[in-house]
Amino acid sequence: MSQRAAERHNLQWLDRAIGHSIAYRIHGPEGAPDTWLAVHGGPGGGASGSILQPFDLRRQRVVVIDQRGAGNSRPRGSVRQNTTQALVGDMEALRQSLGVARWSLLAGSWGSVVALAYASAHPDKVDSLVLRGSFALSRREVRGVLLGLRDRPRTPHVGQIARSSWLPAPGAQLASVSRLLQSGALGVAALHVVRRWSLVELALARKGIRRSMRSSALAADPGSLQSQRRFDAQLARQWRSQLARLGGERITKADRAAWRKFRVQAHYLGRSGYMKPADLDKAVIRAASSGIALDWVHGRFDAICPPDNTRRWQAMAQRWASVHTGAEMQWPAGGHLSVEKPLLESLRHLVQRRRGPE
Repeated sequence: MSQRAAERHNLQWLDRAIGHSIAYRIHGPEGAPDTWLAVHGGPGGGASGSILQPFDLRRQRVVVIDQRGAGNSRPRGSVRQNTTQALVGDMEALRQSLGVARWSLLAGSWGSVVALAYASAHPDKVDSLVLRGSFALSRREVRGVLLGLRDRPRTPHVGQIARSSWLPAPGAQLASVSRLLQSGALGVAALHVVRRWSLVELALARKGIRRSMRSSALAADPGSLQSQRRFDAQLARQWRSQLARLGGERITKADRAAWRKFRVQAHYLGRSGYMKPADLDKAVIRAASSGIALDWVHGRFDAICPPDNTRRWQAMAQRWASVHTGAEMQWPAGGHLSVEKPLLESLRHLVQRRRGPE
């Protein structure tokens, strides 16, 4: 059985209110000493198979969830009753359904927002958090997703995107993009948006990787440098493929998947993730003061989520920690993506050190 077929075979759903069915998969042996919940980024992206790479599935039990409207959750791309608080409720309902007393959470990027919100709401159900490339929902970050490329003319391929008419005027960008993507069927205008937004994502991911390849840290690590080069080449091929069909009229399966993803993403980004300005700070403090171990990983050259997010929260967690948890902070010489070799090695280290007794 192929890995993709195995993933489909393992897929299950938890029915929730307002017609949402939350997709999840369980990996690893029953009776493992510790259980993890893997929380994907996005918003709207869904969980890929790579989310399992930090784990030892011979000894660790891992639950992988697709958030509302994302991945295999149904209805796909739905933003109805789709809030961060609803995502937290889904995760807690899943824990209760599975009979898990306590679990640890691995989360990255947007997933770090959801994981912190969950830990703040249910601190007695969380043993530890491993957070990668933490997203702070700041105006700088949200603006960077859509408009920041205008200010980075040296980023590879950015000029072609920055001159594109799909980018709305500052101040109205998220509202107008969200309205367009929520307006029903995938029309010509929405198709142009999702294709260019995909190119923006690739450009920002490549920016972090290319920064890392110029660093002295990777120059001293030939294996990681070669891995980053291969990954950059892979993203470059994806870029060329997507750029070639930018003006095409035929709507593909990939276009529809991107439309569902970005309509959820615009929905959340336009509403600041349904979080008030101080909510994430409070969540970090509540988690730390409740005795939850908070481990952090942030690529030094992350071009999507500023490393200062993690620096500030890690210092805050240290100040408010109620007990000594042996928490660690890792600064690998990479960008934003968890599959980059420097970040993956750090994640494996932190996840494995939290493994329960065999």
